[in-house]
Amino acid sequence: MTEYNFLPLEFERKSFEAQQAAIEAFSQCMQKRRTVRDFSPEPVPFELIETAILTASRAPSGANQQPWHFVVVQDPDIKHRIRLAAEAEERENYGNRFPDDWLQALAPLGTDWHKEFLEIAPYLIVVFKIDYGLLPPEREGEPERHVKHYYVNESVGIAVGFLLAALHAAGLATLTHTPNPMRFLSEILKRPKNEKPYVLIPVGYPAAEARVLIFPKNPWRRFWRSFDMRVAVVQAAPVFLDKRATIEKALRLIEAGARRGAGLLVFPETFLPGYPVWVARTNGAAFDNAQQKRAYQHYLENAVEKSSPEMKQLADASRDFRVFLCMGMAERGEGNGSGTIYCSLAMFHPEHGLVSLHRKLVPTYEERLVWGTGDGHGLRVHRFNGTRVGGLNCWENWMPMARQSLYAQGEEIHVAVWPGSSRLTTDISRFIALEGRVFVLSASGILKASDIPADFPLGEELLATGDEYCTGGSRIVSPTGMVLASVPDGEEGFAFADVDMALVRQERQNFDPAGHYSRPDVLTLHVNRKRLEAVEFSG
Repeated sequence: MTEYNFLPLEFERKSFEAQQAAIEAFSQCMQKRRTVRDFSPEPVPFELIETAILTASRAPSGANQQPWHFVVVQDPDIKHRIRLAAEAEERENYGNRFPDDWLQALAPLGTDWHKEFLEIAPYLIVVFKIDYGLLPPEREGEPERHVKHYYVNESVGIAVGFLLAALHAAGLATLTHTPNPMRFLSEILKRPKNEKPYVLIPVGYPAAEARVLIFPKNPWRRFWRSFDMRVAVVQAAPVFLDKRATIEKALRLIEAGARRGAGLLVFPETFLPGYPVWVARTNGAAFDNAQQKRAYQHYLENAVEKSSPEMKQLADASRDFRVFLCMGMAERGEGNGSGTIYCSLAMFHPEHGLVSLHRKLVPTYEERLVWGTGDGHGLRVHRFNGTRVGGLNCWENWMPMARQSLYAQGEEIHVAVWPGSSRLTTDISRFIALEGRVFVLSASGILKASDIPADFPLGEELLATGDEYCTGGSRIVSPTGMVLASVPDGEEGFAFADVDMALVRQERQNFDPAGHYSRPDVLTLHVNRKRLEAVEFSG
């Protein structure tokens, strides 16, 4: 058995922004990759080929056995022999071996047995898979020993993927030639019996007249078909009390979540433009305090009105990225209530825009010093992608009748938004999932001393109380109470889960809080959905 030495991993943890920039750059590069059949004979520096193969050799493999062998062919005579043998094999394939359905599938590509590119391309890279290792015999006269290799096809396939990506990143064109059995390659290139041809890759620059087929790729959302929807919660810090900068950050996060397949995306409580963390830490109840007044003014000026440009930006993002968006925000009242801030949960449908703006029914404890009392106007469940989605703010999730008002509308996905603490989200997320037989998406914020701007009126007093204010706790829970995904405390990131509504229906076989376990003949609930206003005008 081979003994390996170990050493500490050299790993650079990147910020989310750096991660997204790197993956976006790579994605854009790969989206331009095309299979080319028309090559230029122009020489290619061998160093590029060598580096690409070095990259491929870094691919993971079963038990680290690296069951591959790369052969680079540049000699014109050998390329000519390979072309003749390949064309003879392909002529037989197209004429006698390929079944009709395979020929029909190939027809739109316009391919046939002619393989002139095998001589024109400056390099051919032949990848062999090594089915088993060979060791010399233990004693003279005994046969050589075989070493079993594991996951050979999978390992070589991953290595070829690395190779193609590296060649494309270098600005080279490629074609994958994979007919079976290609035994002629073993003979021409004199490979041992334990190696079998896997793929033949012509490499070079594309010809000036090269054309590529306009052939639609499967939409990226199509790759998730065994479930109803991919959902996600965002755990992130706002650009504290800066609504414009926070909107810009939110838009980047929405795009990032959508690109990773999210159809429903949830942000924390009052992510826009931040949770009023100073109230509990700086004697927020001090009456007529000048600093507290200035802090409130700052908060009010950065709160968001229903008809504001920021709300339009969020609605546009929901539409453009085809995502149902749930955004926790500090909402400023309009008209006669423009001096009051509400803790609100806004829901945006990609086709219908803003579908509800739910104001927190009861601000919790010290929150009453900065937020007004909400109403039942937003206690609504919305249909999206065949699923019913509802949501509540923070400690509203502890209110039985508020939960029941959503269950009774057929809620299947329950959105719970929080300022940021695992202490708040751990138990209640599982409880709601089990009580309502729903998927629960708990989105929780983070906020650290480094997030507090220098010009915040109570900045010094707040910083004196510690370094961490909101620490996360975001998670997604299934109707069985199982935690499907979470984000580590104190870190920015996403939690993703693929949800299947069949699980909701299965779990309601034994408990349905708005159906066979509701007993409306004994227990009734009336919900007033009227938006409460300070004054009503008539006439």
